Amino acid sequence: MFTLLAKQGVTGNGATNIETAGLAAVTGTSVGGSGNSALGFDGRGEGFATVFADGEVGINVTDVAKTFVVQKDAGSGTTVNQDAIAISGRAADAGTNTPGRSQVDRIATAGTDLAFDYTLDADGGEIALREGVIDAGGEIALRTDGDIVTVADNNGLHHVKTDANFILKGKNIGSAGDPIRFEQTAAPDADASPVLALIAEGNAFAKLEDSVFSGVAITQRDAASDVRVETATGTLAAITGSAGSSELTHADTTAQGRDFSYSLEDEDATLVVANAGGPALFGGDTRLASDGDVVIGTQAGSAIAVSNGSGPNRLEIAADRDGNGIGRIRDGAAGDDAATIDLGGVPATPAQLVLRAGNGIGALEDRIETRGNIDIAAATDTGGIFLRNADGDLRIADVSGIDLLNPDTSAPLRGLSTNSGDVVVGNDGGVVRLGGIEGAALTSVAGKHTFEADVELESDTTLNARDGVEFQGTVDSAAGDAKALTVSGAGTTRFGGAVGANQALASLTTDGGGETRFGGSSVTTSGDQTYDDNVVAESDTTFNGDNVAFNADLDGPGAVRVNGQGNVGFGGNVGAAAAVGGLDVRTPGNIEFTGAQNQSVIAGAGGIALNPDGRAALPTRATVFKRNGDLALETTGAVEVGRRERVAVGGALGIVAARAALPDVVATNLNIDAPEIVVLGRESGTTELADGSTQVDPNVHWVANQMVFSTTPTQDNGGGAFGQATLATQDGEIQSPGNLKDFDVRLINADGKAIDASDLIGTGGRVLDLIPTGSEAVGDPSTVLPRPDPAFADWVEPTPTDVTAIWSRKSVPTGELLAYLECAAPGPDEDLTGDCLPAVAAGETRGPAEASPLNTERARETARLYRRLAKDRASRDALVQSIDDYRFDRVTPYIDAYSFRRYLEESPQHEQALTYLRDVENLIANVQLLDLELAVDASARAQLASALVGDSEDAALIVENLVDELEDQSTSRYH
Repeated sequence: MFTLLAKQGVTGNGATNIETAGLAAVTGTSVGGSGNSALGFDGRGEGFATVFADGEVGINVTDVAKTFVVQKDAGSGTTVNQDAIAISGRAADAGTNTPGRSQVDRIATAGTDLAFDYTLDADGGEIALREGVIDAGGEIALRTDGDIVTVADNNGLHHVKTDANFILKGKNIGSAGDPIRFEQTAAPDADASPVLALIAEGNAFAKLEDSVFSGVAITQRDAASDVRVETATGTLAAITGSAGSSELTHADTTAQGRDFSYSLEDEDATLVVANAGGPALFGGDTRLASDGDVVIGTQAGSAIAVSNGSGPNRLEIAADRDGNGIGRIRDGAAGDDAATIDLGGVPATPAQLVLRAGNGIGALEDRIETRGNIDIAAATDTGGIFLRNADGDLRIADVSGIDLLNPDTSAPLRGLSTNSGDVVVGNDGGVVRLGGIEGAALTSVAGKHTFEADVELESDTTLNARDGVEFQGTVDSAAGDAKALTVSGAGTTRFGGAVGANQALASLTTDGGGETRFGGSSVTTSGDQTYDDNVVAESDTTFNGDNVAFNADLDGPGAVRVNGQGNVGFGGNVGAAAAVGGLDVRTPGNIEFTGAQNQSVIAGAGGIALNPDGRAALPTRATVFKRNGDLALETTGAVEVGRRERVAVGGALGIVAARAALPDVVATNLNIDAPEIVVLGRESGTTELADGSTQVDPNVHWVANQMVFSTTPTQDNGGGAFGQATLATQDGEIQSPGNLKDFDVRLINADGKAIDASDLIGTGGRVLDLIPTGSEAVGDPSTVLPRPDPAFADWVEPTPTDVTAIWSRKSVPTGELLAYLECAAPGPDEDLTGDCLPAVAAGETRGPAEASPLNTERARETARLYRRLAKDRASRDALVQSIDDYRFDRVTPYIDAYSFRRYLEESPQHEQALTYLRDVENLIANVQLLDLELAVDASARAQLASALVGDSEDAALIVENLVDELEDQSTSRYH
């Protein structure tokens, strides 16, 4: 490095005075001179020659990589010989206050770079360019704090011929009537095409006679000034200044496709990309920036467009360019109309649109609308982002994180939306921050939202996408208060990571119409979780919240655990489409199955656990309940309901499991198929009755019209000295393979009245646990009429005088039963006449004997059901049609009773056939409960049921299979 400082001038001898491959810097009043006085530099192919002069400059440069000249006196001249520049000085005119001028006569750098910096007073110092004066092989930079003008004798020819970058910096550059003209010297290298940079305090005018520059960069510091860069075929950029704004009215690069940038360095001004005269057109990389606002368009329609199909590689729009937080990107169209950034002409990959603003990008009333498949990189410090894409996909990403925020949460206005494409928020290393977004502010009318990055909620947020929303990372509240998230749309909502694991959400709501899938490990909220659409646990998932409501179906394959602080509800089936690995629900509140129709829970080896730890004290009302319809619990594991819980079902309760352990249970029917059945004993406690009053409930009880067990239950008191459990049915009879004498077996009512769903509803619409029906309640032994259970092999028959007739039943032949069912004695709701049965005692010609098993309400009800079914030809035909549909749908000639039954249950169009088949099953079951010869004659029972299905061999086969299953006591899954 060589440095020379001189208070006076520095002269040379015209030859090489300084030789260095490094930096040679010379400072003096004057440096060198003309002719033999020139100061010589030899850079050995690498060195730099730098001159700082107050006066004249005259230097010879040889083999110098770059020459840099600073001249402070417009009255002096500058000459650079060999790789030459000649700048002649003219003294300022004191009489007219005309600023001084340095006139560039010629620059021929022959491949080396040259910078000329003419720095006089702020208001003076022109650089004048003459015709053909610059013939550059290297990069040239001319800078002055005055104007850069042209000499009047240019005759319309070029001022600059170059195939390298050219930088002009001045107060004003050229003029509207005499722009600076540029012409290329040769076809530029595609990888090293030159760039023209205009840096103007005021106006800037240039004309490109040929496609000299691959890009044009304009920086303007005065919004009231004009900028125009023309090409031979059109206008590259026209920016018209006005008070407080600079308006980009047209940029046409269809012929050239060159890069373009415009920067307005005035934070009090606004850059308007107007569309009154048509959209601004860009073809290469384009950057529009302002220290203040950037307004897209002045009316609806395209403000920025790509119509030639080449498309910009990158379009960047930046407000608040200086980063002081003042400036936002907004729409300038009136009312609800929006101007559009239209990149729809890009034929292949999405164009990248970069938006940056310190104080927000768009707002609900002045959103930025885009068109086309667009890859957006957006960043904002405080103001949030609101974009609307008219068609195509929309992708947004930024390495420093993305804020979709509105700081004024009372007026949430920020978001993203698309009419027909997807919105993707990318993961380039940052976090997506959402906040102040409600309703339609973040929507996809016909697309999907995908968040590839982790998401933080800065405030309560609503997302709406027709085709779904996917969170591939985690979702949390930002540090501080928990925030609520609502996701709407008909598509799939998927949470790929944990939700609220780092910072809990206030609540999570997904509305109906689609499905919600969880691929993470947990969902944690301080408040409620409400899922109005189907939920799929893709992997094992734990839901931690207050009230947790699955209002539609819940499916696996993952295991589901719910840790609630309030009530947990299931509105649909669990595991019907895909069994959950297990279902474990724990809450101090209630567990409610809220579906209006029958519901089922199907789980794998993880089992079904409903508050398995039980209650500390006996509740007065049911804690696990279903108001309407049947409930089926099926698992390859265990069904566990904790001690002191109360289970109540308004229909039948069916359980299929490896083990079933239950506390208090009430249902219209109870059917358990498990190798181990356990009644969980407890101490006495208070139970609320239907009228709101209470009574003491002395021990655990199971109550149902009918009970069927595949295994004899046992009682487990858990070490407590609790009383004998009560098993109460409509008539005191229970189907069980073993002895039940260790239980207190009772009637529900002495008058034989059956439980129905209305009996299970108490005050306030709550399902009760213990129900008084008729004149007697279970638990009041003073009026209970004991009856034997068929499974009591060693039961000793009592001989009370007032019930002798009941215990003197006689079996009747099959023929007598069939005749009775065909034409029984008149009943209260049948109009039948005639002698239907043979005499059973001397002098009798009508009806069964008083002690006959057929002289019972059950027998009369069975006859009514049989005759009603025999007359229902439409339902019989519906059953036959459903068999044909089953074969067609399953593509099989075979009929399996169990799978056929499940097929009917899953097909709403076969509801009539399913109802008829259930009635046939009930008929068979009722006949089984009569103490008849038929009770052990399965073939006769099949003959009876087949009479109800006409000539269909398939229907008869279905019924015969059901009969066999009833005989094997394997019907628990149906009841």
